[in-house]
Amino acid sequence: MRKIFVVVMVLSVAVMSSGCGSRLINSDALGQAKASLNKLKKDITKLYKGGNPETPQDMTAEADEIMDDPSTLTVQKSKKALMYYNKSIEIDPNYAPAYKGRGLMKMVGRVKDQALLDFVKACELGDKDSCEYADELRKQGIK
Repeated sequence: MRKIFVVVMVLSVAVMSSGCGSRLINSDALGQAKASLNKLKKDITKLYKGGNPETPQDMTAEADEIMDDPSTLTVQKSKKALMYYNKSIEIDPNYAPAYKGRGLMKMVGRVKDQALLDFVKACELGDKDSCEYADELRKQGIK
């Protein structure tokens, strides 16, 4: 990934410099090339950052983004999201959003008894939504 990032940076410097790049390409094409390179740099930077979250907040945000659209959820995406939630909890066992997210993920996977455990923990850590989710599961007879 780092090699791709470096290549894009070198290409962007080469094309955006006012030297030979502007003589070889007309101004409209140069403007389009600059815009394309800027977009590519942003996409790669996001991908690079997204692949290496370091804080519990970043990891939970990555997992939440994966879980955002259940219609596109695959087994591989689910495993990745679960890994992020678990790692977030491992780093900070008192980070309620990670428990809540993992609980919601388990609800999607229809593992309601495990979801209840996560919602209870998140509730104990002060997440009011998780308290409501836990109450709802208990009303359904989940223990």
